[in-house]
Amino acid sequence: MSPHSIQSRWKIDETRWESLWDEIRNEKVQPDNVHAMARVACEQFGSTLAICDDTLDKVKTAVSETPRPATVRFLGATVVHPLNDPATKLVKSIEGQRFLGLAAAVAQGRLYQAGFSESVMEWQIKLQRDVIAAEGHPDGSMSFFSQSAPSPEMVTELVDVFHQLSKDDSAITGVTIKATEAAAWVVAFIEWCLGSPPSIYMGGSQQPLSQPGSVITLIITKTPRDQLKGLEVTIHDSLNHRDQLTAPPSTKPFFGMATIGNYGKWLLEQFGFSGASLDLLHEALDNAIPQTLESFQWVEFDFSEQEHRVSTHDSCALYPLPDTHKIADVYSKLLGLAKTPKLAKTRDGILIADLPLVSQHLDSLCKNCLCSRCGRARRRKTICKETEFYKFISFITVEITVLSLFRSPDLLRIRLSREHESGGSLQQAVSQLIKTGHTTLESTVIMDLLQWARSMVGHKVATGDKGRNIMVSSGHGQVIYPSLFETLNIEKHGYLGLTSHRGILIYEGVSYETVTADNGDATQDASCELLQLSSSCPSQVSSVPLNAFNDLKVFWKVETQDNRKLSSKRFK
Repeated sequence: MSPHSIQSRWKIDETRWESLWDEIRNEKVQPDNVHAMARVACEQFGSTLAICDDTLDKVKTAVSETPRPATVRFLGATVVHPLNDPATKLVKSIEGQRFLGLAAAVAQGRLYQAGFSESVMEWQIKLQRDVIAAEGHPDGSMSFFSQSAPSPEMVTELVDVFHQLSKDDSAITGVTIKATEAAAWVVAFIEWCLGSPPSIYMGGSQQPLSQPGSVITLIITKTPRDQLKGLEVTIHDSLNHRDQLTAPPSTKPFFGMATIGNYGKWLLEQFGFSGASLDLLHEALDNAIPQTLESFQWVEFDFSEQEHRVSTHDSCALYPLPDTHKIADVYSKLLGLAKTPKLAKTRDGILIADLPLVSQHLDSLCKNCLCSRCGRARRRKTICKETEFYKFISFITVEITVLSLFRSPDLLRIRLSREHESGGSLQQAVSQLIKTGHTTLESTVIMDLLQWARSMVGHKVATGDKGRNIMVSSGHGQVIYPSLFETLNIEKHGYLGLTSHRGILIYEGVSYETVTADNGDATQDASCELLQLSSSCPSQVSSVPLNAFNDLKVFWKVETQDNRKLSSKRFK
């Protein structure tokens, strides 16, 4: 759709326009809470926006394809996108659709299913492969600049430029944009609003990613001086006049949400695995994953004492993770394998460093590493390439392990991030395990699986004891919680399985972000068992399977708290 075919049917004074936009860009207005302002104001603002037909279709689909409400029975709560929420009302008019189109890009919330963040992800990959690496930055030294989020001022200037382009009497003949920070976001936003990407140059390169017919040219600047400028926009008109707009640089990375398959593509690109190096990665993972699983399988999780100990009765032990078939399936989906791998038990004493491709790669890394440990220091602190490699492998191993906990991983949207909050001890333990074959699983490691899972889906992660008392978390249109609380069915394999639903958590008509366990006894360790089964636990370990909670009946008392939190307590 041509920008000139987009009509502006409403005249809005500049003060009102800026006030409304300030609310949106600072995420005070979300698609599911615009009832706080007059809907007509949103529609009037939307009438000034340049949003292409393809994006409008995506917005309409995202709003209309609302999943059925789900019931969280043990809380008496529901997970739902309200049928008559403001987004549902706004999507009925073309002006409202345009407003939602902008909201989907800058404050995703209700509309993450529209796919803007995945468009940004695709451009991050394309710029990294076709532009940045081709210009002599194969190590991704400029990746931050192509992957950061825009500053609010940058978005404001772009919206204003597209508004001018969309006028029927526009005299604009071309627009030149200079950007480094958030370059991928800028390209995706141009395509999101106007229907086609710009022609792209890297600095002074004469080999652009050309886009025939586009009036917009994006120049990704390379010098440190240019990078400090943020965004520069030059508008050319038919009278050879030039208007120049500027915006300060960004300071934050972009964290979008993607499906499991698209997240896997992004992850491989981030860690530099492509072509022949994929064989190296799979050789390492095919050994690292079984080795990690074995370390968990030889550990019991005792609800009565919240301790971890080596199992002396392997046939009776409960394992927090699902069986290897489920984990192999998740591995295949994440990394886009044509065939599901077979995860076999590792041979005693074999580490990934002993594998042929990995061994060659580690030798190469050591020869080219400039860190002090590898003996090639150049009077500067440098990250050890070998350490970084083990960090990459352990991160992907943990990602696969945690994703396997979800009952329906295909329905998830995963946060685009190379690290997750509160997951440091878990990743370090796995890294140490695959490097040396020895590690000590601390009492927090198993619970860190749940913390990592919450971070993966973009939920707020509390640190320390508070984090381990979280039962249910909600955010980014997703709600997750351990299935055990709902079913009270402690499975032999996968008792830490997670249930996920699309929507927001509603209790007595109000939305909440977290449900925490109120254990009642402040003297207890805050990481004590959420189900409080200690009074029913046997005093002696049995050598055969034993149902220690045959007569257990659980009732939940739910109380509301401030800051969109619920507190729950279990009663027998």
